[in-house]
Amino acid sequence: MKMVISRFIAVLLLVIPGIAACYGFLKMKNAVFHYFSQFGNDSIQPAFDWLPFLLGFVLFFLGIGFIGGWIFSATASGIMWPPGFAGKNRVPRVPMLYRESKPQSRRLRFLPERNEKPPIVRMTKTAASY
Repeated sequence: MKMVISRFIAVLLLVIPGIAACYGFLKMKNAVFHYFSQFGNDSIQPAFDWLPFLLGFVLFFLGIGFIGGWIFSATASGIMWPPGFAGKNRVPRVPMLYRESKPQSRRLRFLPERNEKPPIVRMTKTAASY
């Protein structure tokens, strides 16, 4: 039961900023639409509604920024990073097809000056197993 509640809260944490971003987009769209729709009426001077537009702008980019940050931080915890985002301390991950059967430490397992050959690496999955 705890797992169901925690997943529900996690979904809500993504849905609420998504709804805020949608509402912000609608506020911006309506402000622009009302501005352009006033050009057909000659009895009034067209004026742009800045307050709803700026409110929508803030809501839209806060919602999109939260969801984008969530996705960006989720990729940091286990999915492969693109080469441009890999920092100095981050080791780029290897796809499952090319992973070694036993993870090795960061130390070298052989010394090249002894004329030793590198160990043979077994693959955990082959192309035929897919």
